Amino acid sequence: MAEPGRLMPDYGGVEVCALSTCQKPLGEELGAYLYKDLESNKLVVFCGDCARYVELNHDHRFKLVAL
Repeated sequence: MAEPGRLMPDYGGVEVCALSTCQKPLGEELGAYLYKDLESNKLVVFCGDCARYVELNHDHRFKLVAL
């Protein structure tokens, strides 16, 4: 079953998590999730760990893009 916002590899050429304190290489084991940054109006990709953090702590700035 597909998860909302979860990307399939090759992640559009993005290789690392967008969170500056993380920068983990994206891979299927962690997952990769597409969000829209409401401040910059850009799309960003977070690893699975950071996606959960963003959902809990920064939901006012980042919105999950349902694919």
